[in-house]
Amino acid sequence: ITADFTGKLAQFQHVYFYRITADFTGKLAHFQHVYFYRITADFTEELAQFQHVYFYRITADFTEELAQFQHVYFYRITADFTGKLAHCKVSSYSVEGLIKARSILRDNFGSIFMNIGDPVSVREFCGKQIDRSLHSLQPRFKFSLTPMEQQVTMDLAVNIIRTHQRNLVLSHFPLVCLVMGDHLREEHCGAALESVIARVAWLEELVNQTGACIASQDGVTRWDEVQQQIHVHSNLFTVTSDMKVELTHSESESTHASDTIHSLKLSNKVIKEALPYLAIYHYGNQAIQLLVHYAMVALIIVTTRTSSLSLESLFSRYQGLQKILQREFVFESKKSLEDMLSALEVLQNQEILCYEESRVSLDKTPDNLQWKVNLLASLLSPFLEGYK
Repeated sequence: ITADFTGKLAQFQHVYFYRITADFTGKLAHFQHVYFYRITADFTEELAQFQHVYFYRITADFTEELAQFQHVYFYRITADFTGKLAHCKVSSYSVEGLIKARSILRDNFGSIFMNIGDPVSVREFCGKQIDRSLHSLQPRFKFSLTPMEQQVTMDLAVNIIRTHQRNLVLSHFPLVCLVMGDHLREEHCGAALESVIARVAWLEELVNQTGACIASQDGVTRWDEVQQQIHVHSNLFTVTSDMKVELTHSESESTHASDTIHSLKLSNKVIKEALPYLAIYHYGNQAIQLLVHYAMVALIIVTTRTSSLSLESLFSRYQGLQKILQREFVFESKKSLEDMLSALEVLQNQEILCYEESRVSLDKTPDNLQWKVNLLASLLSPFLEGYK
């Protein structure tokens, strides 16, 4: 830290400076729990003129090891200090402040939903899988996790993500994108608005089964809600005079788009045809993560030529799909069978299949409901085609 910089920091309290020699920084490589943070020029205008300013966070366990080194000075930077450097007022972070800021968030990002869930006890979740006595026998500076601890850490992370998914609040538009994505793969023309809304209503039922919900305004019908969402995203879809939903075709081309086409060496036709589909799948992915278990079962139904499958055979194929898609979706490996059985129960209630006596009948889907199986199975097509 240069002398000019330290002089400017004199007006702040709770700032302690340190100087780390070249020998010391080399020895840091032997320690874990040392996290390096480099504040870039974009962080604050005040720091933009200084180069080679590095911030370090050193844990309590590590500080004892520093006693053998000379020329080491510690500093602590408070939230007030970072706020002053950023030339902005730092307000206290609290639930009350977040609630008061709802109007600002709503103006900038739309409807805001808050749900304070039940706390998760890491001690209870880990149970006896964590043996802290093992680490007491190792040097303090040596940090490592046993294979069991690594697995329970991953399980906890997956559990938290699944909890977030079960508390999602979505709009109707991701479901509209899923329906239109399936339609546009088969036909390159518009879809009847009535048909789109009917499919969206059915997908909404499945989403509600997962614990998530679709946000809707009081007193507004689903018909009006879907049309409003399409109007908001008029850059992608438009409703024609004969009540069909079609892709929006824009003839205008911005300078930025022209530069992008030139730099990527892509034709204007490729850009116009590919970008809308990428945007459709981008929006639809918000809902696919909730429907993936139904989609995997539906895909097995579509690709199976026999009239029925045993539960063991179905679960084996289900696990195979899970391994293929594990980089795209979050699965709880310990609950794979539970997730599949839950999906089977929901699809049976929808009269898509018949599940009884450890066998699943696949040929009893009425013709008027076949579109449901095809729609669910098509949700995974973009991923599987990308793996070819």
